Amino acid sequence: MNWYKMKRLVQLLFLGVFLFIFMVMSVSPVSATKQKYNRVYQKKTTYVQKKDPYFQEQDLPNAGAYLQVNRKKPELVVRYSAKDTVYNTQKQNITCQTKESPSCTYFSVSFKVLTDCDTSKITLEVSETRPMTIEISSLYKKGTCFFDQVLKHELTHENVYRQLLSLYLQKTAQNLILEYEKGQEKSKGCKDIQNQLISITDDMQKQYAAEAQKENARLDDAQGNHLYDMDACLNEDNR
Repeated sequence: MNWYKMKRLVQLLFLGVFLFIFMVMSVSPVSATKQKYNRVYQKKTTYVQKKDPYFQEQDLPNAGAYLQVNRKKPELVVRYSAKDTVYNTQKQNITCQTKESPSCTYFSVSFKVLTDCDTSKITLEVSETRPMTIEISSLYKKGTCFFDQVLKHELTHENVYRQLLSLYLQKTAQNLILEYEKGQEKSKGCKDIQNQLISITDDMQKQYAAEAQKENARLDDAQGNHLYDMDACLNEDNR
């Protein structure tokens, strides 16, 4: 073999080694990892794009709610004026809670809420659907010890009604403010907030009526008969 052919063979050999190294490097682990990463990234990007409409519908607030509901802290006003107690001593026979009784006390109220979303003002209106009324049988004459003991018992019932009502007005006011602020935070529309406040008001009215009946029942015996301290009058002439 002459020198020229030997030189040509060496050149071809070096060229072949160079091409082999280049091909190996083109499929190296680093390159393969990069390609794999790109594929994962592309899939992840596609996945996020598919979920975007779902999150926009669920998480973003309703723009109309901001236009309907004022964002300032709500103001609450309670409108209630207690009427004077009515006394009825004209009837001889009185029925109280389906039982004949020497006396009875009646009282009931209605709760109503008005909501102005433009000014964030809440008005709780309380009206006496049946004013405080105390009935005492005409068999007990005014000025006698027996009359005083019967009246004392009924005034205790009146006190239960009025103190419990004061407590429920405070509780109702607090619940209405909290519910209104919750509606603001969740960007609910005015109509939705109004309905929630009406629901709370109706529930509190029912709770008041039920608890008032329960607390007043504690003043009577297990059969629902009124308890009077008539023994205090045994030594007096009440004819």
